[in-house]
Amino acid sequence: MRDHLFQLLGTSFFPRWKEKHQVRLTVSIDGLNLHMPPPYSIVTQESEQGSWHVPTVVGDDLETPRQWICATRARDPSSRNNEVVQSSTSNIL
Repeated sequence: MRDHLFQLLGTSFFPRWKEKHQVRLTVSIDGLNLHMPPPYSIVTQESEQGSWHVPTVVGDDLETPRQWICATRARDPSSRNNEVVQSSTSNIL
């Protein structure tokens, strides 16, 4: 029954659930290390104002603070192609 419910939810549900719940384990000379899931989603997101927030790639380490790129569209109605007119970066833990 559980497999059937997951199929009903679609393919996009499981990767999002896994990102928020999966604890990774690494083994090193120092011993075992548990890597908890990030406190926020690390996928491209759109804000209510229409800005896009894109995480930069830092490799596979989810605990390293990431830099995000924020892109907004022109609000001028005379702008035909809606070019990105402003972008900025911010660091998030």
